[in-house]
Amino acid sequence: MSLKKIIGLFDNKNYAKLALSKSKIYKKNRPFPHISIKNFLDKNVANTLFKKFPIYNSKKWIDHENYGRNKNTNFKKSIDNELILPQEIRAFLREVNSRQFILFLETLTGIDGLIADPYYMGGGCHISKEKGYLNIHKDFNWHHKLQLHRRVNALFYLTPDWKKEFNGSLELWSKNKKIKEYAPLFNS
Repeated sequence: MSLKKIIGLFDNKNYAKLALSKSKIYKKNRPFPHISIKNFLDKNVANTLFKKFPIYNSKKWIDHENYGRNKNTNFKKSIDNELILPQEIRAFLREVNSRQFILFLETLTGIDGLIADPYYMGGGCHISKEKGYLNIHKDFNWHHKLQLHRRVNALFYLTPDWKKEFNGSLELWSKNKKIKEYAPLFNS
């Protein structure tokens, strides 16, 4: 697949329609506004991103062993430097920072004036292996580099052949109670 399928990905008017159709669901979901959308990307784009995604043992990853409250979770790694990523992954990251994707998020969430994070602080690419996890936590809400409040997170899962027994679902909690759980299904 050429980069042409990735560049301009969110120019497709179907994303604007999707944002409009899912906005009420997003706003009503609890414990806070959120949404899970299956088959979000074109299937060929999702497959290309999966194939180009760096393997777990690549030296490109930042190891998060003993990071914060997630002691002994050396299974999680991340990359926030797009210069070391394959062109297809770089193009996708730039698309999710594009005007078109920001407009999609603003329409979906009802939050005007969103600004993308070109630094990928807490973002970029993440990977974990079997038994990898993050403790229950609240993401930071103040972006010290941009001097802005962090309002929206967008997660894209590239996990083909995921099985429930793998665990690893995204759990949404309120106080000490799990409210919702989403499996990390491929292309959601």
